[in-house]
Amino acid sequence: MITGHDREAFYFLTENFLPMKQENQFSEIVSLIRQARDNAYKEVNKELINCYWMVGGYISQRIAAANWGDKAISDLAKFIEKNHPELKGYDRRNLYRMKQFYDIYENSSIVVPVAPQLQNNNNQPVEFVAPAVRQIKETILAQIGWTHHLIIFSRAKTEEEREFYIRLSIRENYSKRELDRQISSGVFERVKRPRKPQHRDPALQRPGYGSRAIRPQQESFPGPGSSLSDTIA
Repeated sequence: MITGHDREAFYFLTENFLPMKQENQFSEIVSLIRQARDNAYKEVNKELINCYWMVGGYISQRIAAANWGDKAISDLAKFIEKNHPELKGYDRRNLYRMKQFYDIYENSSIVVPVAPQLQNNNNQPVEFVAPAVRQIKETILAQIGWTHHLIIFSRAKTEEEREFYIRLSIRENYSKRELDRQISSGVFERVKRPRKPQHRDPALQRPGYGSRAIRPQQESFPGPGSSLSDTIA
């Protein structure tokens, strides 16, 4: 026989616990959707960055081989706009940036150097057909967005600094605004700045001076699981 107390407990369970449990399950589904969306975005970004790299490499090698003149990039942009208007983002300025992107990282340790020019059986160079540009989908270059790259290679001065901000962006999942702020604040310079030697007052080094040893404050750097930017700040 169900008592009044049992009914109250049942109603409480039905109205509170079960809906809460269901909401938690719904939240798990939302997490799955977001994870799939994020994974899809990362794959699309990999392909896009790799495409820009390949296009930049093709242009760079054509110009280096004297197959194309100075107006080639402008002519290419006009050709794409006229014949393939559905392809957006390939105007002269962006095509030049793709070439610049390739030229900056072509010989970087981040990317394996491109293959040498093909030769025939007589050890003579064959006709230039297509540049041998290695894909970068599996490198750290493909793990950040194009806008992040534009910010980094337009502001960072050395290969070491560029790689530093690429890895920092990946690790901290920076937005483009936050990345720009970190570069402006000079994070790289502060991390790489040589440590100044600690100077102690000779009077504090005398044996038995005081009841407690006074130690200079040590500069600390973040461990593998900490936030670099937060520690520096």
